[in-house]
Amino acid sequence: MKKLIFISLAIIAFMAVSCTDDYTDPSKLSGTSWKCTDAAGWQDYEYILFKFTSETVVEQWAKMPGTAEEFIARATYKFSGKTLNIYNEDLEVVGTITIDGTTMKYTVPGYTEFSTFIKQ
Repeated sequence: MKKLIFISLAIIAFMAVSCTDDYTDPSKLSGTSWKCTDAAGWQDYEYILFKFTSETVVEQWAKMPGTAEEFIARATYKFSGKTLNIYNEDLEVVGTITIDGTTMKYTVPGYTEFSTFIKQ
């Protein structure tokens, strides 16, 4: 009986781990949205939103209190391991994101502050 309970718990634990999405895979990141309510440098905003619209394109949206969400910018991105770089139209890196589960940390080159985004 103890062996059966142990095996059952092991199977449940394995299933829980296997169901975790790995958002460092562009095909799984595509179609997701990530929100930050305390973005560095965006204090006047209610939130900032990253929308990954494809396996290479991310859009940035923002919402100020009392207004509708507005489109800010569109950029391309590319993974390097668990880190992704965001590029402007001149192919310069304008941001770096590291993903850990359903949390991402966004940093801008030259700044030490980062913003934490949560998957929506």
